[in-house]
Amino acid sequence: MAEIQVPIVSLTEYMFSWFDKFPDNVALVDLETGRSVTYKELKLLIIKASNGLQSLGVKEGDVVCVYSPNKIDYAVVFWALISFGAIMQATNPQYMKDELINQFKQCNTQWVITVPSLLNTIKASRIKSIKDIIVIGGDSNIDDFISLEKVISLGEGMGLKKATFNPKKTVACYVFSSGTTGLPKAVMLSHYNIVANMVQMRAMNLQPGDDVLEFLPFYHIYGLIAILCCATTFGVKLVIMSKFRPIPYFAAIEKYQIKLIHVVPPVMVLVAKSPEVKKYDLTCVRKVMCGAAPLSKDIELKVRDILQIDFISQAYGLSECLNTNINTETHHKEGSVGRNFAGIQTKIIDTDTGKTLGVNEDGEVYIRGPQVMMGYLNEPEATSAMIGRDGWVKTG
Repeated sequence: MAEIQVPIVSLTEYMFSWFDKFPDNVALVDLETGRSVTYKELKLLIIKASNGLQSLGVKEGDVVCVYSPNKIDYAVVFWALISFGAIMQATNPQYMKDELINQFKQCNTQWVITVPSLLNTIKASRIKSIKDIIVIGGDSNIDDFISLEKVISLGEGMGLKKATFNPKKTVACYVFSSGTTGLPKAVMLSHYNIVANMVQMRAMNLQPGDDVLEFLPFYHIYGLIAILCCATTFGVKLVIMSKFRPIPYFAAIEKYQIKLIHVVPPVMVLVAKSPEVKKYDLTCVRKVMCGAAPLSKDIELKVRDILQIDFISQAYGLSECLNTNINTETHHKEGSVGRNFAGIQTKIIDTDTGKTLGVNEDGEVYIRGPQVMMGYLNEPEATSAMIGRDGWVKTG
């Protein structure tokens, strides 16, 4: 296993160390509105939002639910909140009242950041612990709730305060497991966990100009960590879609000359079989990253032919371990998620005997590394069942 050096800093500080290398590059573009920000502008917005949120009363350790589709301001509030040790609760914007109430109670949510179209759902789901609601977009005093624009204006003229918390022991965000065995569990990811994964994902080896199209949701680790955080450490342009729609997706690839697309198998099937694909020139795409589920070899080969590329990367990860494997051009094999990133150990275990298996033997994947979660919120038994005393995660 190749060793890695993980800096002991907040995730926001780590991101800024990369933003400063590409100040004039366009960082984020909102596909629906056309709004864009450079890395210098993005950093300034994060600093203002950080100070504004603290002026409003948000403090270290507070849990702030972000209940919104993908937007530039989602990224801004994420990095702003965690800069001073608040915890972002990444919640599915399709959740309805009962699901929201369960999650608010689980996390002891104290603040909510949302968009005007979802405000009624939040008001119907509000519990006593929630102090206030901040609205992205809309009027400055929409329904007596404060706008994010106003919050940002409160932070004018102040520099970013130096983080004083321990990145190894401080939760940056709660993301949620799939809930296949009951309600989704809140996965606690520390600043150190995410920074370690960013160091590991330098293996992506992107260059400025390898621009990315993003529709995968920021409430999931694929969208939040593997795409938003990872891409912006390479100085690329990230074009953000609030949700996937085939025609706008194909048109955006052509318009912005996208070089890298992150996809899931259903989108690969669409690219392989949709007649609409032929109306657009997608040959600007040079890299495809597919994750979240296995990809058939047949679909992989068809998409390769359509895009006129040599290979398609599959990747593997899970909320509890972040992003662990990638199939690269150097070590490529169809149908494989490739090798684990540096700093990550993997072994295959016989589920009956508990013994470590050899080559070409079927068993359960165990993973260990600095990117492994702190645990499940308020669920020590579930945490112990998932992570052994020796730090190995039983992936199932």
